Amino acid sequence: MPQLQILHLFQNHLSGTIPSSICRMETLRSLVLRTNQLSGELPQCWNASQTLCILDMGNNNLLGEIPSSLGSLSSLQELILVIIDLGGNKLSGKIPLWIAEYASTLQILHLRSNSFSSVIPRQWCNLTNLHILDLAHNNISGVIPSCLGNITALVYGNSSKFDLDIEKIVVVAKGKELTYGTTMNYVQSIDLSANSLVGEIPEEITSFVALGTLNLSMNHLSGWIPDNIGNLQYLETLDVSNNNLSGSIPQSLSSLTFLAHLNVSHNNLVGKIPSRNQLETLDDSSIYEGNPLLCGLPLLTKCPGDDIFDVRPQDGGHLDDSDDENGLDMAWFYIGLGPGFVVGFWVVFGTILIKKVVEALLLPVIGEHDRKDRSFDCIESD
Repeated sequence: MPQLQILHLFQNHLSGTIPSSICRMETLRSLVLRTNQLSGELPQCWNASQTLCILDMGNNNLLGEIPSSLGSLSSLQELILVIIDLGGNKLSGKIPLWIAEYASTLQILHLRSNSFSSVIPRQWCNLTNLHILDLAHNNISGVIPSCLGNITALVYGNSSKFDLDIEKIVVVAKGKELTYGTTMNYVQSIDLSANSLVGEIPEEITSFVALGTLNLSMNHLSGWIPDNIGNLQYLETLDVSNNNLSGSIPQSLSSLTFLAHLNVSHNNLVGKIPSRNQLETLDDSSIYEGNPLLCGLPLLTKCPGDDIFDVRPQDGGHLDDSDDENGLDMAWFYIGLGPGFVVGFWVVFGTILIKKVVEALLLPVIGEHDRKDRSFDCIESD
């Protein structure tokens, strides 16, 4: 089959190893063997005469490392290796540097649920068209490179809306697996969960305006959640649970109008949980649990001052302008009650006290005058 361009044999219970003869199919553009029972190592025979655009061998039992020969595919074609999906196998070794060779073409990199190690290569920051990056459930260590902010497809959206000719791809978003077909061009996702990443969440990530899913859970990340996280205006899923994050939850989260799934549980976050807007719809207390110093709704732990100034409707409704005004009136009433009592007390008590003092001072004078009057009366009577 020297002229074959598309070979899709997914979900066919295929077993055994992948034959090296597949490398002689020089015109092959799309190879999809996902969800079978294939085993052994990937062929090492890839060469510059091939024009492979889609490589999807996910959900098999493949072993070993990703062959470096995949980095030598022909660059004569406009689209070479747009999709690499090897997730759900038993692959190991370092995540390959050669992936950066496809900086201008690679759009989807799915290596989820393998045993890859090492760090995220800084060379990957040049993958400007990458809009789905899934490295979840591996053994990747080190920090999240700040230069990932160079991936412009996550800032402005994917501009290459061509037919990928692939049946589906699975992306974990909103806390569950979602399957995308022809709409995968419009999915922007970063999933680095369940690894051994350390350090802080790079501030540069907040430039990913087009990003829909950000999952950094189950790592060893520290520091604060970036204050400008609210810049991710199309974010639907944010999961930073099970890390070592500290500080407060940024108030800017409440401006994310598309946010449907949030999880910040099991960190070291402190202070009052932001309210208003979209966050009022995320009233599941489990998304905040495991942060002993967090307070405010939907947790049962009240923040200091909540007993006096909490004017939130008890029926779960929303506050309108009149509710705000009434709440402020009551607050100022209680603030003014104390000083008013003190002033009134001293007006009454002070009047009585002054009267007593005056009487005490005038009593001797009045008494002497009375004695003189009485002695004059006696003289006159004589």
